[in-house]
Parts: sequence; C-alpha cells; structure tokens
Amino acid sequence: MILKVSKSDRLQANYQLTPDTIGDVVSYIASGLLENRQSLSILDPAMGTGNLLTTVINGLTNNIDVSVHPYGLENDDAMFEIAAGSFELQQIQADLYHEDAITDVMVPKVDLIVSDLPIGYYPIDENVTNFETKAEKGHSFVHHLFLEMAANHLSDGGIGIFLVPSAIFKSDEAKSLLKWMQGKVYLQGLLNLPKDLFANEAAQKSILILQKLVAVLSKLNQSCWVNFRHLKMLRAFKRFLLKLMTGGKRI
Repeated sequence: MILKVSKSDRLQANYQLTPDTIGDVVSYIASGLLENRQSLSILDPAMGTGNLLTTVINGLTNNIDVSVHPYGLENDDAMFEIAAGSFELQQIQADLYHEDAITDVMVPKVDLIVSDLPIGYYPIDENVTNFETKAEKGHSFVHHLFLEMAANHLSDGGIGIFLVPSAIFKSDEAKSLLKWMQGKVYLQGLLNLPKDLFANEAAQKSILILQKLVAVLSKLNQSCWVNFRHLKMLRAFKRFLLKLMTGGKRI
C-alpha cells in the first residue's frame, strides 16, 4: 500500500520507500564484507519507514547467520510510527529513536551503517557549526552532513553503505566533501544504479561504500566503480552476489 501511494502520488524523494531490489543488493554487499562476524551492530540514521534497514537485517541473518543488534533514527513523526510498526510485525528487536540524527544522539558506535540518505538542505544552521562538511555560506547539504555523522558513529574499520545522489561528487560543494573524506574514510566503491529505477535523471542514486579509517588498516580491496545502465543489469549483479555468498552453488 505504501509503495502504491508513493508511485501514484509522486511523493518527494525523502518520503519514498527504498526498493527491495536495492535493499537486497546492499545486504549482499554487507554480507560479503562482514561474513566472518558472529555478531554486529547496525544503524540507519535516516531510516524512514524502515524498509532498507529491515531488508538488510533479514538479509544478513539469512546470508551469514549473524546476530544483529539494530539501531534506527528518524525525525519524521509519521515515518517513525510506520517503521516501529514494521519492526513489530516482523518481530525484529531494535532500538529505535525518534530524533534528528544531526543533533547529538545517544547511539553507540556500530559496525555497519546503511542508509538511503535524505537529499536537500538542512534548515537549522546552528546545529551544524561543528561539522566539517557544512557549507561556507547558507544551508548545508543534508546528505553531506549525514555522511559525516555516520563516520563519527562507525567503529574503527566499520563499513558504511549509503544511497546517495549519483552526482554527489559533481556538485560545487563536492570539494569540501572530498576534503573531509581524506583521513577519515576509505572510498571502497561507488555503484551507479539504473536510471529506470527512478522517476527522472535528477533523482538517480548510487550506492556509496565507505570504510572508517584506523591507524593500521588494509583496504578491503581496490575501489569498485560500477555503472548499472538497466534494471536487468542490477538484477544480474544481485544474482552474482548471491552466487558468491552461496559458495558458487547454483541459484
């Protein structure tokens, strides 16, 4: 019902569900990067209705049989209530907080952060004075702020997997974002999602994979840059990831 309404009423991007196909790909990526873990903590600082977070939780428990302790943050009243109801229906135990993730939040550092980041400008400039990714003048890009917040809440060597605007490194503000990334995170990959998943080119998103830096850390592998031109390519990649997770067995 929520998905039907979002399509027919053309809800703004920040109120739309993250498609399950994308959630599955995120969960397979996370499973591959964290396959040796017996337990892990996961946070979505902008969980919306909780669709991405629950998809990843279910994927992790099915793919690598890991014990997951989830945390979720959401500032919107209606979306928080939907998310809380979804977790209850799926019988997923989680710590959910109804608050603005950009302000000080009482959430511990976690092993994994996943999020379909909100897009636009953060309206309260006084809340971001200590952020390195804030704009020099005027309002700051909210997705830049969320990336910095996420890095601050990752454990050393932790993984962040984010849905971001495909043009995130092409804007005028990209220089300050790239400057902040140096010495804070490794850019492990950028997967450009197919255009036919989105209403228009301006709404197109990519999957950004970051790793929190530590004093001694070997990169997971060389950075991965992939462009999915069509939805069928994304589905094929999903099957490829699942094949890797099942040890090459037929699927």
